[in-house]
Amino acid sequence: MGIVAADDGNSLAQYGNQLRRRVEAQRVVTVDVKVTPRSRLAEVYDVTSDGVLKVRVRAAPERGRANEEVSEVLAAFLGMPKSGIKLVGGSSSQRKRYRVEAVQRTATRVSSDGARATDHTPSKSTK
Repeated sequence: MGIVAADDGNSLAQYGNQLRRRVEAQRVVTVDVKVTPRSRLAEVYDVTSDGVLKVRVRAAPERGRANEEVSEVLAAFLGMPKSGIKLVGGSSSQRKRYRVEAVQRTATRVSSDGARATDHTPSKSTK
């Protein structure tokens, strides 16, 4: 599944960069999303003037599949692990609200064969 961020101009890329900086600075940010399920591509393709991200996903809106794919698309768009992105509103609507938390690398495990794995956990917000 190739997840891409379509960029018809610089505004979407600029918004993505601003959003990443806000997450880094504030540790927790709420993002509004308008989803189009059953699309040919999985992508963030636009941002409205009021900051709503428009996202297309391939999955049908059944049993949470589209919601799960939106999380994956947002994670790819923001360049962060999916573990920091949680659906907090609109689970059965095209308009959704996601909570995006900064994720810290907390531990590196080394398995018996010498392979390394890094755990990612959402950081604690200080509100």
